[in-house]
Amino acid sequence: MLKKRILILFCLFASLFFASFASAAEDQFKVAVAANGKEETAKVSKFAGRAPFFLIFDNKGKLLETIANPHMSDAGKAGRNSADLLAKKNIFILIAGQVGDKMGKALDDKGILFIKKEGSAKESVLGVIHDK
Repeated sequence: MLKKRILILFCLFASLFFASFASAAEDQFKVAVAANGKEETAKVSKFAGRAPFFLIFDNKGKLLETIANPHMSDAGKAGRNSADLLAKKNIFILIAGQVGDKMGKALDDKGILFIKKEGSAKESVLGVIHDK
Protein backbone atom coordinates (compact mmCIF):
# COMPACT_ATOMS: atom_id res chain seq x y z
CA MET A 1 0.00 0.00 0.00
CA LEU A 2 2.85 2.39 0.85
CA LYS A 3 4.58 1.66 -2.47
CA LYS A 4 1.37 2.47 -4.33
CA ARG A 5 1.03 5.82 -2.52
CA ILE A 6 4.65 6.68 -3.26
CA LEU A 7 4.14 5.80 -6.93
CA ILE A 8 1.00 7.96 -7.11
CA LEU A 9 2.77 10.89 -5.46
CA PHE A 10 5.75 10.50 -7.78
CA CYS A 11 3.47 10.46 -10.86
CA LEU A 12 1.62 13.52 -9.61
CA PHE A 13 4.87 15.39 -8.97
CA ALA A 14 6.29 14.40 -12.36
CA SER A 15 3.16 15.53 -14.23
CA LEU A 16 3.15 18.89 -12.41
CA PHE A 17 6.85 19.38 -13.09
CA PHE A 18 6.56 18.67 -16.81
CA ALA A 19 3.39 20.76 -17.14
CA SER A 20 5.11 23.77 -15.58
CA PHE A 21 8.19 23.23 -17.77
CA ALA A 22 6.07 23.11 -20.94
CA SER A 23 4.18 26.21 -19.85
CA ALA A 24 7.42 28.09 -19.19
CA ALA A 25 8.80 27.10 -22.60
CA GLU A 26 5.62 28.30 -24.31
CA ASP A 27 5.85 31.63 -22.50
CA GLN A 28 9.30 32.29 -23.94
CA PHE A 29 8.71 32.09 -27.68
CA LYS A 30 10.08 34.74 -30.04
CA VAL A 31 8.47 36.36 -33.06
CA ALA A 32 10.40 37.77 -36.01
CA VAL A 33 8.98 40.38 -38.34
CA ALA A 34 10.41 40.88 -41.82
CA ALA A 35 10.44 44.68 -41.88
CA ASN A 36 11.35 47.59 -44.15
CA GLY A 37 12.96 49.53 -41.28
CA LYS A 38 14.61 48.95 -37.93
CA GLU A 39 12.00 50.58 -35.68
CA GLU A 40 8.87 49.00 -34.17
CA THR A 41 6.79 51.30 -36.37
CA ALA A 42 8.41 50.01 -39.58
CA LYS A 43 6.11 48.42 -42.12
CA VAL A 44 6.02 44.66 -42.54
CA SER A 45 8.05 43.76 -45.63
CA LYS A 46 6.17 42.27 -48.54
CA PHE A 47 8.90 39.68 -49.17
CA ALA A 48 10.38 37.91 -46.15
CA GLY A 49 13.64 36.60 -47.58
CA ARG A 50 14.60 39.93 -49.12
CA ALA A 51 13.45 42.13 -46.24
CA PRO A 52 16.04 44.70 -45.19
CA PHE A 53 15.56 43.88 -41.48
CA PHE A 54 14.24 41.27 -39.09
CA LEU A 55 12.80 42.65 -35.86
CA ILE A 56 12.80 40.13 -33.02
CA PHE A 57 10.07 40.44 -30.37
CA ASP A 58 9.31 38.44 -27.24
CA ASN A 59 5.90 36.89 -26.58
CA LYS A 60 4.75 40.07 -24.82
CA GLY A 61 5.47 42.31 -27.83
CA LYS A 62 8.72 43.81 -26.55
CA LEU A 63 11.35 44.49 -29.22
CA LEU A 64 14.44 42.47 -28.28
CA GLU A 65 16.72 42.86 -31.27
CA THR A 66 16.98 44.34 -34.75
CA ILE A 67 18.97 42.43 -37.36
CA ALA A 68 20.00 43.82 -40.73
CA ASN A 69 19.28 40.97 -43.16
CA PRO A 70 22.67 39.88 -44.53
CA HIS A 71 20.94 37.62 -47.07
CA MET A 72 18.58 40.07 -48.76
CA SER A 73 20.76 40.15 -51.91
CA ASP A 74 21.74 36.46 -52.01
CA ALA A 75 21.15 35.15 -55.52
CA GLY A 76 18.64 32.31 -55.40
CA LYS A 77 19.15 31.57 -51.70
CA ALA A 78 17.87 34.62 -49.84
CA GLY A 79 14.85 32.79 -48.42
CA ARG A 80 16.66 29.65 -47.34
CA ASN A 81 19.56 31.58 -45.84
CA SER A 82 17.19 33.94 -44.02
CA ALA A 83 15.31 30.93 -42.61
CA ASP A 84 18.63 29.55 -41.33
CA LEU A 85 19.36 32.89 -39.64
CA LEU A 86 15.94 32.91 -37.95
CA ALA A 87 16.32 29.33 -36.78
CA LYS A 88 19.65 30.22 -35.14
CA LYS A 89 17.80 32.97 -33.25
CA ASN A 90 15.23 30.42 -31.99
CA ILE A 91 12.32 32.10 -33.76
CA PHE A 92 8.93 30.41 -33.37
CA ILE A 93 6.85 32.67 -35.66
CA LEU A 94 7.79 34.75 -38.70
CA ILE A 95 5.51 37.58 -39.81
CA ALA A 96 5.80 38.94 -43.37
CA GLY A 97 3.71 39.85 -46.38
CA GLN A 98 4.65 36.59 -48.06
CA VAL A 99 7.33 33.94 -48.37
CA GLY A 100 8.50 32.19 -51.49
CA ASP A 101 8.27 28.43 -51.99
CA LYS A 102 11.91 27.78 -51.01
CA MET A 103 11.71 29.87 -47.87
CA GLY A 104 8.34 28.36 -46.97
CA LYS A 105 9.85 24.87 -47.18
CA ALA A 106 12.91 25.94 -45.17
CA LEU A 107 10.69 27.47 -42.45
CA ASP A 108 8.62 24.28 -42.29
CA ASP A 109 11.76 22.18 -42.00
CA LYS A 110 12.96 24.32 -39.10
CA GLY A 111 9.60 24.38 -37.30
CA ILE A 112 9.01 28.11 -37.82
CA LEU A 113 5.40 29.14 -38.34
CA PHE A 114 4.74 31.77 -41.05
CA ILE A 115 1.90 34.26 -40.57
CA LYS A 116 0.92 36.71 -43.28
CA LYS A 117 0.32 40.24 -41.98
CA GLU A 118 0.43 43.86 -43.13
CA GLY A 119 0.88 47.10 -41.22
CA SER A 120 3.49 48.02 -38.68
CA ALA A 121 5.80 45.46 -37.11
CA LYS A 122 4.61 46.11 -33.55
CA GLU A 123 0.89 46.04 -34.46
CA SER A 124 1.40 42.78 -36.35
CA VAL A 125 3.14 41.12 -33.42
CA LEU A 126 0.50 42.28 -30.95
CA GLY A 127 -2.21 40.99 -33.30
CA VAL A 128 -0.57 37.56 -33.44
CA ILE A 129 0.01 37.40 -29.68
CA HIS A 130 -3.58 38.35 -28.89
CA ASP A 131 -4.95 35.88 -31.44
CA LYS A 132 -2.93 33.07 -29.84
